[in-house]
Amino acid sequence: DIQAGFLSAQVGPTFSSMPWSPGITGIFWWGSGDNNPLDGTNNTNNTLFPLGHAYWGQIDNLNGQNLLDYAVRFSGKPTKKLSYYVDYHIFDKAARQDAIYNVAGAPFGGVTTTDKHIGDELDIVMTYQVNKNLQLQAGYFWFWYGDAVTQNPNPLVRNRGDAEQFYFLADWAF
Repeated sequence: DIQAGFLSAQVGPTFSSMPWSPGITGIFWWGSGDNNPLDGTNNTNNTLFPLGHAYWGQIDNLNGQNLLDYAVRFSGKPTKKLSYYVDYHIFDKAARQDAIYNVAGAPFGGVTTTDKHIGDELDIVMTYQVNKNLQLQAGYFWFWYGDAVTQNPNPLVRNRGDAEQFYFLADWAF
């Protein structure tokens, strides 16, 4: 038997008439987890075709399975060609007895954890539209692991360090 689900919401204004067109968006994701993996009913949401960084942080640590994501995004456009956004995510397990799932949907670590907090992530992305054919983008991301990871029964998970990543992208369209 399968009884699983998800809920996603984004809400917030963009003030296009103000300088820099500032925006603030509240983001929420709940993907169900399984509180009793041995009862014969699977309650873990399956995201099927996940595109992790589009939804659950740019660093691609997590999948939407057994996940609560509370996030806020600040965005703006200082010039006609330059835009940015800054996201802050707080990630928790939806069910303590279920696993933490990586971006590919595979569980990692021990299943049951005493704490639900997976971690926090900060994403900063800037995009510059050089001309109609060339766009440049740079991003820097930090992920700080929470107690569901740092106190995980599996030492391979528990002993990992916090993560950070930088990228640069040049997109040439013709």
